[in-house]
Amino acid sequence: MKTLLEQKGEQPLAGRNPVKITLKPWDYETAKEYLKLGLEECGVAHSDKEIQEALSILGTLVGWLNFYGVNRCVKPHGDALKESLEEAISIALSELKKNLQIRSGK
Repeated sequence: MKTLLEQKGEQPLAGRNPVKITLKPWDYETAKEYLKLGLEECGVAHSDKEIQEALSILGTLVGWLNFYGVNRCVKPHGDALKESLEEAISIALSELKKNLQIRSGK
């Protein structure tokens, strides 16, 4: 992201303003299919139970599913899920702190 925001004129994408894209949580079936296709694409054997557990814990937010999918391509299910949950919690807490600071005027 920093690369996109702090560009020099000769870099790729220079002069192009970043666009903010807001994605809402997906429905369960879309999220399930996203994970299945992604794991199949990276050649990882997985079970429906693993996908159900990931969705049960992480929900259907695209970003969290992406964390899990990337982690799962290189790690066992349990490790990928734990790391993804920790990352999701860290990001959510950071965003909450930022919003509270903005509201309190600090």
